Amino acid sequence: MKPRVLLSAVVLLFFTGCSQTQSSLVPSQQLAPTPGFKGAMTITGQQIQYPQTDAPEIIARIADFAPGQETGWHKHPVPTYTQVIEGTLTIDLEDGNSMEFPAGSGLLDAMQTWHNGKNAGDVPLKAVVIILGEKGKQNLIRRADKVDRFILEEPR
Repeated sequence: MKPRVLLSAVVLLFFTGCSQTQSSLVPSQQLAPTPGFKGAMTITGQQIQYPQTDAPEIIARIADFAPGQETGWHKHPVPTYTQVIEGTLTIDLEDGNSMEFPAGSGLLDAMQTWHNGKNAGDVPLKAVVIILGEKGKQNLIRRADKVDRFILEEPR
């Protein structure tokens, strides 16, 4: 009988002691966010306009561009956000202007304006592209007279 009482006492002490120990987890702290992007205007100065729809859809992609690779001429009918992670994104606009966005840059792409994104550098370019669109609707329109080399559209 004594071994049973001794075992019960050890188990009781063990579980009582476990409930008294402090957690080894780090106490929660307020997040210190890294400054990111905040804006309401596209790179061409247009006010963003969200689609008026009962079927909203957000598409997020990671786009990898080799040096020299291009998106092909296209336009967005919906707001499209791009965050450059690595390299430099160059955007050529139909009016002949070009803009460069180095790593760490965030931008709202031009809406309803023909443009071509490209990696004009000699290192890979990586970007996150977020499209605020509508289910079943085209979120990117390609220009037929230009060669497409890179596709951001949904696979068919």
